[in-house]
Amino acid sequence: MFRIGISTLTSARTSGMRKIPLYVNIVKRNFMTNFRSKMNIPRASTGTNWKKLFHNTEETVNSKYLQPLMQKRPATFLDLGRNSGSRSEPNYNNVQNNIVKPFIFATIFTVATYFIVPYLFEYTPMAYFKKHPSHLVWTILGLNAIVFGLWQIRYSSTTLYKTLENYFIMDRSALTRRSNLSLILSSFSHQEPFHLLVNMGCLYSFSGTMISMLGVPGFTSLYLISGVWASFFSLAYSQVFRYFGRSLGASGSIAGVFTAFATMFPKAGISFFFIPIPGGACVAAGLFALYNIAGCLMRWGSFDYAAHLGGMWVGLLWGLFLKWKLEREEQERRDRLKAFRRW
Repeated sequence: MFRIGISTLTSARTSGMRKIPLYVNIVKRNFMTNFRSKMNIPRASTGTNWKKLFHNTEETVNSKYLQPLMQKRPATFLDLGRNSGSRSEPNYNNVQNNIVKPFIFATIFTVATYFIVPYLFEYTPMAYFKKHPSHLVWTILGLNAIVFGLWQIRYSSTTLYKTLENYFIMDRSALTRRSNLSLILSSFSHQEPFHLLVNMGCLYSFSGTMISMLGVPGFTSLYLISGVWASFFSLAYSQVFRYFGRSLGASGSIAGVFTAFATMFPKAGISFFFIPIPGGACVAAGLFALYNIAGCLMRWGSFDYAAHLGGMWVGLLWGLFLKWKLEREEQERRDRLKAFRRW
């Protein structure tokens, strides 16, 4: 192989030593010049005490560069990912912050929603939806679309960006989760068009039947409560398996509505992307549950399988309770009819 003969050139100061290529000396001289200028080391001259110079250089390097790196100190709030200026103790990823506190929030939200939502639809302007139930569905679809639109322009405003990041996406790590309000607000939030279209299409498919069965207040309560408990299940799963990340989307709420529908109408026909599923809604719900359980164990893709299971659990309990309530009312009606005939 052809090589340029630069390596055969030697420095004039190599007498009595092994020959060093000239380009090596040039690189070495440039390096030492830069090093001396950065470290404030005087250039060596005749009579220089090399031992003392090396000792001073070593002390300079240790004090200026190595000691700050080796110094032990508590992590700052910025190191821990805190976004606020609070001086309180950071929210570490432990049972208290990722399970206990979210559980208390979800419980309070559930009780408040169950009792306050009927009042809102009875004595406030929201009573409009009792006369026009279909408009409630379009309102929920519209709210999800508005939040999706805000995500698309989030970089246009610092305030908008911080609001969406802190409240409309659920951070499963307590270190960086700003507020537990994200447990419910994230169920109205989507960033990708396909995600939004699939979720809203599924919601629209079951909403009409469920509103007719549950009523406007009952359907709204089911949607909201399923969403908050879906988020809680996601947090609990992350804490147990130490699998942190961020989640958003209405799939937990929709899973609750769908499971309640399947519980009340197990033989109802249902399709998956226009493909009929044999066995009806109960089979579809069972397959969906198995898929999400496997997803939690295998961690496929980027879906929040634990949130789906949390929403399904709420929907199952809601459907069983409503089914029992309807059967009891039907039995009471039959008893009254028998008593009337005897009379």
